[in-house]
Amino acid sequence: MEEKMNNIDANYALIEKVYRVSNFHLKQEINSNGDCFNFESQDCFKDIRKDLAKIELSEKIFPENDKLKRKLLREIVIGEIQMYIELYEQYRNLFNSYDRHSLMFEQYKKFYNLSSDVSNKDILKNYLIELALVEPNNYFESEFYNNIDFVSVDYHYFFYRYACFIKLLFTKNIEIKYEDEYLIKKTSTFIHSSLLFFVYHKLSDILFEPISEFEFISFFNLKNDFVSLTIKKNHISKVCSLIGRLYKFIEVDLKDIWLENILKSLNLKRSTYDSKYSEYIKIDDEEKQIKKQEEMKGDNLIYYEKLNALFDKYNELNEI
Repeated sequence: MEEKMNNIDANYALIEKVYRVSNFHLKQEINSNGDCFNFESQDCFKDIRKDLAKIELSEKIFPENDKLKRKLLREIVIGEIQMYIELYEQYRNLFNSYDRHSLMFEQYKKFYNLSSDVSNKDILKNYLIELALVEPNNYFESEFYNNIDFVSVDYHYFFYRYACFIKLLFTKNIEIKYEDEYLIKKTSTFIHSSLLFFVYHKLSDILFEPISEFEFISFFNLKNDFVSLTIKKNHISKVCSLIGRLYKFIEVDLKDIWLENILKSLNLKRSTYDSKYSEYIKIDDEEKQIKKQEEMKGDNLIYYEKLNALFDKYNELNEI
């Protein structure tokens, strides 16, 4: 009877290749103090990310973890991923200092053959419009990603997260499906644009320094790493209340990922969010609601009523 085989060994070899190439690029960047970070280096990471997407580590027939070839492959893979983890953690500040923003502007201009006098503000606006049009599930196959947006992706962090996952997988000898938060951030639509449209036109000018509608929607859907929102002075508790309301609209398996990254992007601690959000939670009990409104004064009361009315209206229009 012919022996049935699986392709896990080939996947191990592919992981080894991915991290061997990744380590080579990291070392080049470290030795040049970041001067090797450019279009070409990002293009290389884009190509090896495609290899990473092909990897399937679930045994479909029967496990062969005890065979010598498998053991040797595992040792080689662990060696490469451990090297990547150590290099990334040691030089994290260098990798985080890369100006991916400017690299994207430069690539956008080249791809569309724009003149040098086109402002970065106009480019960013058009960039966000195009990004919003990309089907989330097809982001990595889109022309937009493969020609422009790949230069903005933090592959260094992406491969670091995957390396940590593989290390856990091998050292604990478990089989689990890998879902990377960074990948989810880049591909998922967390909140429907219609809700964010409502919020932007009713609350944006109250809570944040001026920002465009496209930037606002992209920020709350974690669509890119460039947009930042600046909270107006003394409005942190109001922003926390908005985040708490939006949180209810996120799919269950994405709630924690969304909340963690939104708070991080706004430089808010989880403890701050937990305490501030409670100040604005809508109470169902009518007597307690009246008492709470009596305790609130001025601007806070106006915002509280506006926030409740906004979400009530949205729910009514969408029959949620």
